Amino acid sequence: MPGDRRALGVATTNLASRSAARRINAFRAFLNDPERGALPTLFAGTQEYPKVSTPSRAARRTETALRLWEATAKLTGVTA
Repeated sequence: MPGDRRALGVATTNLASRSAARRINAFRAFLNDPERGALPTLFAGTQEYPKVSTPSRAARRTETALRLWEATAKLTGVTA
């Protein structure tokens, strides 16, 4: 909505409630509610001709993906 100063794409949910990321909810007044936070995904998924692009070479590196996975697991406490 025009003039809405809430963060785009960031919503208050309980997904991060048991991780280090739970601190994001301290900024609840600046975040979207779950319904508004879902709008970018709904918009992208309902476009007649969504733009699909090839990821960069850096984004396709296996070692980079593994490092990202390990960092995410460490931060969230989730293990495979």
